[in-house]
Amino acid sequence: MIMLAALTAAGIIYFIFAEHGHSLPCVFYELTGFYCPGCGSTRFARRLLNFDIPGAFKSNPAVFLTAPLLSAVIIRRIYYYIRYGYTPKSKWLEILCYIFAALLVLFGVVRNLPGFEFLTPQ
Repeated sequence: MIMLAALTAAGIIYFIFAEHGHSLPCVFYELTGFYCPGCGSTRFARRLLNFDIPGAFKSNPAVFLTAPLLSAVIIRRIYYYIRYGYTPKSKWLEILCYIFAALLVLFGVVRNLPGFEFLTPQ
């Protein structure tokens, strides 16, 4: 729970700095010239918080489509931790995490292929 609070605080601080033009560049993009699956996530969050739904989708379609499901999983885990003091292990959740990871890797590859320029962060 402390780790979640620390990550949330770090995210809020980073978001405040990003609002003023001080965001970190993507290390993967800087080193390789290719977009990683997370490229555009900061712009996604900023646009979503400003209710710019089409802009959020254009920033990172993968995060846009998977965020509701991932949020539900996180909320469920927090609920179980607060209510029972632990998070139960679940086979379907483990499978879901593997599927999620595979989709992100696939998205990271496809968004760098010729003809898929519409998937680059905007």
